Amino acid sequence: KPSPGLVLDWLGQHPDVDGSLSVVVGDSSVDLELARSVATITGNCASIQIGDKDIGPRADAVFGSLWDFAVAVELGTEELNQ
Repeated sequence: KPSPGLVLDWLGQHPDVDGSLSVVVGDSSVDLELARSVATITGNCASIQIGDKDIGPRADAVFGSLWDFAVAVELGTEELNQ
């Protein structure tokens, strides 16, 4: 990381997946840099930081724990299904 090669290879093998809807979840500045690298190529990629310490590049969203992120995803899914 942060070279987006593996992500882009995977997207190339799955043309039915819209790369601009990618999300990178991580807890380091390298993870956030990966999200930015993918976004540069695909047009967009959300960066989600786990943990509230200042790790450098600003993330699109920050959650205190992976559990907090999972709960937010579940709540969002429930709203979409209503």
